[in-house]
Amino acid sequence: VMKYSKERRNSRKFELLEQIGRGAYSVVWRGRRRSKTTPESEDVSSEQRIAVKEMFMRNVPSKRVERVLSEIAAMKILHGSSNIVEMYDAEEHRGSILLAMQLCDGGTLREFIHKEAPMTDKDRLLDVVRQITSGLCALRKNDLVHRDLKPSNILIDRGKLLLADFGMSRSMRDSDTDSHVCGTIRYMAPEMLTQDVYGPSVDLWSLGCIVQELTTGKHPFLERDTENTCETVSTAMAALLSSIIQCRGPGNVTEVKVPTSVPFHMMIGSDSPVRIVQGLLQEYPKLRWTYQKLFGIMKLNGEPETPGTPESPESPQSPESPETPETSETSETQASHQM
Repeated sequence: VMKYSKERRNSRKFELLEQIGRGAYSVVWRGRRRSKTTPESEDVSSEQRIAVKEMFMRNVPSKRVERVLSEIAAMKILHGSSNIVEMYDAEEHRGSILLAMQLCDGGTLREFIHKEAPMTDKDRLLDVVRQITSGLCALRKNDLVHRDLKPSNILIDRGKLLLADFGMSRSMRDSDTDSHVCGTIRYMAPEMLTQDVYGPSVDLWSLGCIVQELTTGKHPFLERDTENTCETVSTAMAALLSSIIQCRGPGNVTEVKVPTSVPFHMMIGSDSPVRIVQGLLQEYPKLRWTYQKLFGIMKLNGEPETPGTPESPESPQSPESPETPETSETSETQASHQM
């Protein structure tokens, strides 16, 4: 645990009370806002309680600085959106940037999955999916893509799910593409694994993986410890891509395996978890559900669109010498570099 002097741990705007999390270049504190009218000895009210993310900027790689700036910019744009964690303020203090954010005491969706999955209550599971989808809806309304959507980046506050950690987000309209590889390997879309150009639908793939984990308690394509056996990021990416390719069916449609333990009622209906997984986890973006289709199924913007029947695309080729991707720093990507 990092130790700080009392002077360092207290900024002009925020009082840092106790450490509740940490990363390679940051520490998250439970804190409160300073108020001239409130004595420091007074108990912290629910209105004052905040989470303060302290990010150390000295000797930090330039890519990490870019991530910090991206996170601040995205959270400003998304201020007030449903199912998005709030950022209240930002301050530079003694070589660090302090972000005051909504304090979420309910843990992460990763912890929820460990405790509750596999889920058999369809309505409860769909409520979880609907809240995540609502957060994605806010991103798309603002032409943003998350690019690191995973259970540990979804926080829970009094039963409400909130998307967080926008360090790898970027502006991306529906017609825009990118080829920069980033995020957490287990939740990377195939087009990112192959270092092909990709669009905003990479977040839809990540959501499909999350829905499968909620439904079955397992990743759709990897064994729990598969990445621990990989020596490099490139081999971990190749292992996941190989598992995805093995699920190709007629017409290059990805056929995600459904365990026999999944109850029948989880498979029927247009909004069934199994149907959602099959729609989102399509190797080829042209066969993957669109945001409009998902929002319609989740009843976020009226009736779903009628999906067309696109031509089957050619099979992508795995890169011979992939560049090192900008991977996430959490333990969910055991094969990644620590940023």
